[in-house]
Amino acid sequence: MANCVQDREELKALVKDFFEKFLDVWEESDSGTEFNPITIGCVRCMKIEPLNKLMDRMRELSEAKPAHKLRSRGEYDD
Repeated sequence: MANCVQDREELKALVKDFFEKFLDVWEESDSGTEFNPITIGCVRCMKIEPLNKLMDRMRELSEAKPAHKLRSRGEYDD
């Protein structure tokens, strides 16, 4: 077995990168709509809330930055 502490630190860094460099990336379309080009979805309604809780805990444990909050069309400054 490799160094467990080193493995945990590597896993923490990978999970943090997963959120900050992939899931939290957002773009703006030509029409001004913000969107995430990479998403994780679930079609089982009974699994959505547990998945959200799991992802929130993963973000917390990895110390990833909070997710960017998307604004609805009515929230844009004129």
